[in-house]
Amino acid sequence: MLVDGQGRPLDSKQRPSAECLLHAQLYQRYADVHCVLHTHSMNQTVASLRFHAASGVELHNYELLKALEGYHSHLQRLQIPVLANDQQIPALVNAIAPRLAADSRAYLIDGHGMYGWGRDVASARRHVEAIEFMLSCELARSQ
Repeated sequence: MLVDGQGRPLDSKQRPSAECLLHAQLYQRYADVHCVLHTHSMNQTVASLRFHAASGVELHNYELLKALEGYHSHLQRLQIPVLANDQQIPALVNAIAPRLAADSRAYLIDGHGMYGWGRDVASARRHVEAIEFMLSCELARSQ
């Protein structure tokens, strides 16, 4: 469904998902973000539970970092925040705001899934797929 920048429906009387505010936050914060994907894979969910105590996971020394816009070397570091899940979406929106860095491409919600974004559908999908792979590597390394 189409919504405005605050997550209000434009062409429907139906109510958007409560999580729509998490999408809207990213569109408001980053002028170049035109696609936000919210996914629920096993790796993302397990990684969110595994790395929640550390408040996130740092990805570095992966050649696949270069699949992310703005990353040109495996030596760069990407911090993926992990937030505590909260059924009160406005509280979740407030919790993530200070954790987003200029080069953020995704974040995890504990026991839930991942939000990944990009300038269009193709770049958002590429970011989600690359981060998914690197998270699976981190999980394998932590075993």
